[in-house]
Amino acid sequence: MSRIIVDAIRNSSASSDGITLSSDGKVAFPNGGGGKLLQVVTATKTNTFSETLAVNAVSSNDITGLSVSITPSNSSNKILLLCTLTMSSYDNGFLFYKDGSVISGAIGDADGSRQRVFAEQYLGSGYTMFGNTYHYVDTAGGTSSITYGPRVKNTHNTSRTYDVNKSQQGRTSFLGADLTGASTFTAIEISA
Repeated sequence: MSRIIVDAIRNSSASSDGITLSSDGKVAFPNGGGGKLLQVVTATKTNTFSETLAVNAVSSNDITGLSVSITPSNSSNKILLLCTLTMSSYDNGFLFYKDGSVISGAIGDADGSRQRVFAEQYLGSGYTMFGNTYHYVDTAGGTSSITYGPRVKNTHNTSRTYDVNKSQQGRTSFLGADLTGASTFTAIEISA
């Protein structure tokens, strides 16, 4: 086996290194521009969660176990949000939240009496469980810790219960639809 041992790589006509390697083997691209992945923070939820929401109500908190906190290194950096939400219910809207408030750029424009959400979780049947994946790119806007998380809005005309990571109503007799699952939420910092 061959091995090349270096601390940095530089083009012969360049004035500075294009790639550096730290003593622990981490690679850096000091002259690179934007678009580099700087850090990844992720949460995986494998237990179940249920909440009943009144008409037009939004969850009062991020879904338990699915929020993440990330501290950006630059306020101009982008934060790529990825959420796979496995749930059973229908007529529920999905929303991205940042530090307790809905992200204004990740919600539909006002249009008469239409409810504003990022996307609708319409699953066709409350008795089966589906995984839906959503993504959004936010701007950090600061260098303090940011908490991101998903929330659900009841878009039905009556109160509804939504269940995360399980089929609805906790049935145990119909094995073909009685499953448990997992959900994930990830925040990735990308250099500006």
